[in-house]
Amino acid sequence: MIEQVAISVLLLITAGYAVMLGWFALPLFRRKPLSRPGETFPFVSVIIAARNEEKNIRDCVNSILDQDYPADRFEILISDDHSEDRTSEEAEACRNINPAIHLTVLKAGDDAGTGKKNAIRRAVAVAAGEWILTTDADTRRGPGWLRAMTATALSENVKMTLGPVRMDGSSWFQRIQRLEFLGIMGLTAGSAARKMALMCNGANLMYKKAAFQETGGLTGNLKYASGDDQFLLADFRKRYGNAAAAFAFSREAIVSTEAQPTFRGFFSQRVRWVSKSPGYRDPQVIFTGALTFLSTMAILAALVAGFFVPGLLPVALGCLGIKMLVDLLPVIKMAVFFEATKDLWWYIPAQLFQLIYVPLVGLTGWLFPFQWKGRVIKA
Repeated sequence: MIEQVAISVLLLITAGYAVMLGWFALPLFRRKPLSRPGETFPFVSVIIAARNEEKNIRDCVNSILDQDYPADRFEILISDDHSEDRTSEEAEACRNINPAIHLTVLKAGDDAGTGKKNAIRRAVAVAAGEWILTTDADTRRGPGWLRAMTATALSENVKMTLGPVRMDGSSWFQRIQRLEFLGIMGLTAGSAARKMALMCNGANLMYKKAAFQETGGLTGNLKYASGDDQFLLADFRKRYGNAAAAFAFSREAIVSTEAQPTFRGFFSQRVRWVSKSPGYRDPQVIFTGALTFLSTMAILAALVAGFFVPGLLPVALGCLGIKMLVDLLPVIKMAVFFEATKDLWWYIPAQLFQLIYVPLVGLTGWLFPFQWKGRVIKA
């Protein structure tokens, strides 16, 4: 009796997950990447919220300066989040080397709020642009980035543009991360194509300044260390509807960041991402996240229990196979988009790794404090 109930629950959860993933993945195969950026140039304020990024900030700024976008139509605001290294000094050096550019360095005072959200809020308050484009200090991009992001925003007539992000790195562990992250990008693009964007990434996110202010500018979620992107997307959808955001399906819009070189760094990063989940209020986001977590947890538990419960192991292996097949759909499409098809050889190891780390990170992110960039943050 217990065996049959367990099998029925496992099959039901796996089927639900497969239907959900298929529904989000199918629009990706009908959407062709944009090949020509726009010719309209609204004024854009590029915001970099940085903490302890002295090694990365110059390269990031230089890649932004190298844009095929009119120099008088964008500015760069570097908002320092109480760095304990030479981030501000390196940022000031960028400005001194390039005196003709619009580059402002905002230093946080002792009375200023900590965290990325507060750093972004300080920058938005003084931004001159109609559009805000946030990115991270450890990212790089090609010269068509600004043009491609603004082209999507204007052509789709949206309040927010979700930019594509690629994980870089040559080690086997970084390749697994890149492949696993393609699935996340697939869900981001697919849900946006369904006019119900569920995910975004603050490393490449564009939105109207007026809309940021109208939605309260993240004031309701400052207690969470992460979520400067997800909470803002939820606020936009709540105020402006499901069609408020679109994905920039253009290779020129891609920004890249180095995948974590160590498991410890990866684990801390993903725990930080998960730690904001108690703040989610969007039913669609909660349902998608819960079903994803439950399907992974159920398959893992069934595989372990299958060694002790007769008949359960073959079903668990079958459900794992179904999950791997449906997950492969968005991964293949995004591997083509990001020109990372050679990494598909790592798909099975990446899936097995995901099977273990998702439950572990999910539980840890909910229950325990974690450390990020020198700060201990309570879950």
